[in-house]
Amino acid sequence: MPLFMLYVLWSAPSGLVLYWLVGNIVGFTQQFLINRFTKTDEDETPPTNGKKTSNNGKKPTTPLVAQA
Repeated sequence: MPLFMLYVLWSAPSGLVLYWLVGNIVGFTQQFLINRFTKTDEDETPPTNGKKTSNNGKKPTTPLVAQA
């Protein structure tokens, strides 16, 4: 999307390009902060002790087998 906007605004006045640039920087910053502050326990990296963890208490799923 930024490359498309660059193409569209290539010949636009510099004020419009500056407005677009600042708006994108603010949007990226907002998204970064939202992602950082809304991190849940499930988003954390799994333990690296070599053991596989279960499905967090969920019922295990079995694969569907096609019958011939």
